[in-house]
Amino acid sequence: MAREGRLIRVEVALTHLDGFIDYFGHNLRHSREEPGCIQFRAARSRSEEKEGGPAIFHVWEEFVDEAAMRAHHASAHFQRWSHWRAQQRDAVVRVGLVTDPWL
Repeated sequence: MAREGRLIRVEVALTHLDGFIDYFGHNLRHSREEPGCIQFRAARSRSEEKEGGPAIFHVWEEFVDEAAMRAHHASAHFQRWSHWRAQQRDAVVRVGLVTDPWL
C-alpha cells in the first residue's frame, strides 16, 4: 500500500485571511478525524511574506493511500472549503506539489 502525500503552498489575500482561517481550519480539523488520514498539518510562513502581500501557508497532508485521498476530496468538509475557495475567486492562490513520502 503506497501512502499518498502532498505538500501545498497556499497564498491568501489578507482581505480574506479570516475567512481562510475559518473555512480551511474547519477542513483541517475534520480531515484529521478521517480514518485514512495519517497527518494533516498547516503552518504560516511569515518569513516568506512581503509587506502588503498575501499570507503564506504550507500544508502537509498524508493519507494511507490514494483511495483515502480521494475519500478526503469527496468529504463534506473538503467540499465546504472548496466551495468557499471557488466563491472567493483570486483571494486564495494555491500552488501544490505532489510528493512521495519517503519516511
